[in-house]
Amino acid sequence: MPKQKPVPSAPEQEPQPMQGTDKTLIQPFNQWMTPGEVEYVCELVKQAPPEGDILELGAWEGYLTIHLANTIHPRDLHVIDHWQGQLDEGDEHPSVLDAQSRDVYAMFQVVVDTHTKRNVRPHPGGIEEMLRVLFFEIAFCWIDSGHTYATTKAHIEAVKPLLVPGAILCGHDFVTAHAGRADLGGGVERAVRETLPGFTQFGNIWVWRNVA
Repeated sequence: MPKQKPVPSAPEQEPQPMQGTDKTLIQPFNQWMTPGEVEYVCELVKQAPPEGDILELGAWEGYLTIHLANTIHPRDLHVIDHWQGQLDEGDEHPSVLDAQSRDVYAMFQVVVDTHTKRNVRPHPGGIEEMLRVLFFEIAFCWIDSGHTYATTKAHIEAVKPLLVPGAILCGHDFVTAHAGRADLGGGVERAVRETLPGFTQFGNIWVWRNVA
């Protein structure tokens, strides 16, 4: 069984659908993924091995979070984020300024409390530190925690040794943070190509399976 520090359980409740939206694809928040991408990732998480934790690195307001959590229930979804925006892209990045003007983490908590069955376990803080302290076996990990080459590579390398056989590692912004982006040091694409041989691509999403 996966080893990790115990997390207090919360009372279960039925997720509340948003008015005027499809109950499966809720879209009330800031989001950078299409409904088709969300459906694709939810299909991927269904293929995760039964042993190991399910992780999301970088969640912002929780748009993908609620879909992943409802897909894998009753398994828990562990979310790591500092909710301070894209700090690796500079203090003037729009997400950083946004986080300085409001409590994004509080919004995330409202979103997951309202739209899931309380199976989301948030871990505010640095991703590499949290991975080192809390997790030993990972069955599925979604990475959307940064767009720079350095950040993406660091997070992939932190997760990869923790993956159980058959685990799925995947993430976003393969196209939007492409290797030609000098401002991102080659971005997500460069990091994935260098660290994950044999990866596959679905539009802006990259996928790697631990077949070793």
